[in-house]
Amino acid sequence: MVKNSLKLEKINKEAEALVTTKAKKKQAKLKIIKSKTKIEKLLEQQLKKEKKKTPKKKKSGILGSLSTLEESLNQIKYNEEKVVNTKLSKREKKMLRNRDTERLEAVLGNRNFVANPLEAIRQHLEGQYK
Repeated sequence: MVKNSLKLEKINKEAEALVTTKAKKKQAKLKIIKSKTKIEKLLEQQLKKEKKKTPKKKKSGILGSLSTLEESLNQIKYNEEKVVNTKLSKREKKMLRNRDTERLEAVLGNRNFVANPLEAIRQHLEGQYK
């Protein structure tokens, strides 16, 4: 009987050790999973921050300055429509469009535009607003 009780105690201890190791393994797996999700979230946040920090690449050459010029003309047009704060008639829209086209043609017609587009735009704007 003593031997049987010792064997039972030994078996119980081994069973408890197995159960605790299994529980510890599960806890370790859960911790690993939690840490992986935390790491993934941190990486996503860093990627979002990096996307915000990276400035848009400007196109080089004449085409790049044309796209930025177009954007600035669109912004001017938007601001003017915003100031009016009413719907523009077709005629008024056409007048604005024609004026913007004239501005663009004046800038493109500048001899310095091919050599230094930004300088040509600056000269045009300085001449226009003086």
